[in-house]
Amino acid sequence: MITVDRFEQIAAVTSAVAIDQLVVSLSVLGGMIRRLDQFVCGLAGHDELMRFEPKRLSLRCTRCAHQTAGWDMTSPRPRRLLPA
Repeated sequence: MITVDRFEQIAAVTSAVAIDQLVVSLSVLGGMIRRLDQFVCGLAGHDELMRFEPKRLSLRCTRCAHQTAGWDMTSPRPRRLLPA
């Protein structure tokens, strides 16, 4: 006969295993959705918006989170070669 304490232990282990399986399946599903979004962006083109960071500017897709290499804004300004 299973005692109440033993039943609680079995239930805890069973629920932990079920939660682990759920997390794994959700992460796999999330990866599949992310790859599908990237595929759609590859066919139709990215929906890019400008992303401003301190001393950096880049473009980032709103659908698949693809990000360009961007531009570094810390480099010095170009010098004028001709007098103004």
